This record gives sequence, C-alpha cells and structure tokens, in this order.
Amino acid sequence: MSVRRFTAILGGVIRHRNRRKYDQGATMRPILAVLLLATLSASSPTLAGSVEAYFQRGDSNLDGALNIADPVATLEYLFAAGTPLECLDAADTNDDGQLNIADAVYTLNYLFTPTSPAPPDPFGTMGNDPTTDALTCTTVDCQDPAIVVAGLSVIQGTVPLPGAIPAQTISQSGVTVEVQQADAELTVDSVTYDPITHTFAVLGTAGAPAVPVTISALFINVSCNVAITSTWSLTGALDAVPVADGASEIVGVTPGSIVVSVDNIDIDFSQCGGLGAISGILNTIFVDAIQGTIGTITDQIALQVTDAFDQLLGAAPLIVCD
Repeated sequence: MSVRRFTAILGGVIRHRNRRKYDQGATMRPILAVLLLATLSASSPTLAGSVEAYFQRGDSNLDGALNIADPVATLEYLFAAGTPLECLDAADTNDDGQLNIADAVYTLNYLFTPTSPAPPDPFGTMGNDPTTDALTCTTVDCQDPAIVVAGLSVIQGTVPLPGAIPAQTISQSGVTVEVQQADAELTVDSVTYDPITHTFAVLGTAGAPAVPVTISALFINVSCNVAITSTWSLTGALDAVPVADGASEIVGVTPGSIVVSVDNIDIDFSQCGGLGAISGILNTIFVDAIQGTIGTITDQIALQVTDAFDQLLGAAPLIVCD
C-alpha cells in the first residue's frame, strides 16, 4: 500500500465522519483502525523458519484435552485407516517410542482406572518430547515478529486529518471559548511489538496548528488562532497460543487490553495577545476537553482495532516466532 493510497483511505473515512456531528474521539476511531490494519497487512508474511511442535502426551487428536476421543483416534489410525495423526509423538501415550495398541490401552487405563499412572511428560501442559525417538510431529512454520509491524513504513510521517477538531462551545469559570472546526494532523513515530509478552504499542504526536477560537470573558473578547500539540499512545496485547517450541499463533486482541492515552498537551495562545489572569483557565478548558474524550473513546477504539485484527487473522493464520 502506497502512502498516497493510505492517505486516500483516511481521507474517505474522515469525510464520511464529517457528515455527522461527532466529538474529538470520533475522528480517531476509524483512523486508528485503518492505521493498525495497514500496519499489520501492508507486507506479505515472511517465513522465518520451522520449529519443533508442542504437544500434550495422549492428546492424539490435538484438541487440547485428554478424553475417550484420543484412544479412539489412535485405534482408527492404526486399524481403520482413520484420519492421519498430525503428531505421532502425542499419540505415543506410554512414551516407548512406538505407536501401537498399547498406547490406546495406556490412555484408557489412565482415564478409567484411578490407580493407573498418568502419561509421561509433556503431560498436563504442552511441551516438547524429552526423549529421543523416531516419532515426529508436523513442524510449524513461523514468521518473524517484524511481520506485526511490517507496514510501518507506509504510515510514518504526518497524516493530515481534515476537520478533525469539531466546532464546540466550552464554558468554565466565567470564560467561554467558541471553537470553530479545524484541521489537525497525526504523526506516527513508532510501532513496536514484543513477541515474548505479545504486547504492542503505537506512539506518536498529534496536534492542530491553527484552531480558530473566540474567547469571551469579563472585559475580554478576542478572536484568534491557538495551536494544540500533544503526544499520544495506543497500547494493547494479543492473545497468543503456543503451537511449538518458540512459536505462537496470534488469535486476536486480548479483550480489555487496549489503552489510549494523550499526554503532554500544550496549548499555545501566543496569537491571542495578552490574556492575563484567564490564561490558566483557558489552558485547563482545552486540556480537560481533550482528556475528557479519552475515557469515552477507548472502548470504541478497542472495537475498531479488534475488528482490524479479525480481518487480518481471518485471511490466514498468523504464527510468529517467539
């Protein structure tokens, strides 16, 4: 995806939003969703290598549970031309290095005879085979963790956000500020992903270089432009399931993990002349207005980002090397 194409998509989303009344957070929602989806899907997956598969001993059908279906799967494979077993090591319940009827019997004894021993490790949790034998599992192809941020190059720099500042009137402590609709801009400085904790962060700056306002207070009535700058961040976590030693499949965004923060808000009133005692009140009005939107938009942004990941993961499994 080219920068021009990415910007065109953003512009289309923003124009659609501008047809309706919205708050400051409304513009951020689709932007962040498109931003993240572009980040994740801009480049095709890159094969990083193959790793030995994880398994739980006795789990012949690899459904994550040990039950009667597992010895049945083993017996069907051995004697009834059943579904091929993807992990012969997992079906080797007694860990003797051979796959035969004794493994199904071992599993049945464990399930239905209280005094029977549990299968050898790895059991109770997934892991690698601690013993060496000829039985194998299908290897898992994993991708470099950089795949999660492979599209960073298409969203670096400054993205214009036409009409991002909505028209509104704010009053506090005898001071009224009428804000006219204005353009803003978003800069993405970095996108990071930790393949160990499966957390990600999008960091950048946001601002509006010229917001027309009319400030009214006792003995003051002035129209001017103010400039708003801030830093912003979006952090979250991905649900990942170990599928091999050193590889995990990303299955979605961890519910409730996404946090959006706007910090270091700076309001420049230098073009408005001497505002004297009300400068502090004005700064508080703008900062409160911006911060006040964060709590209400976090859930909406989380939904948009989750949808973006769902679209990406729906196309093909995403397995990353840890």
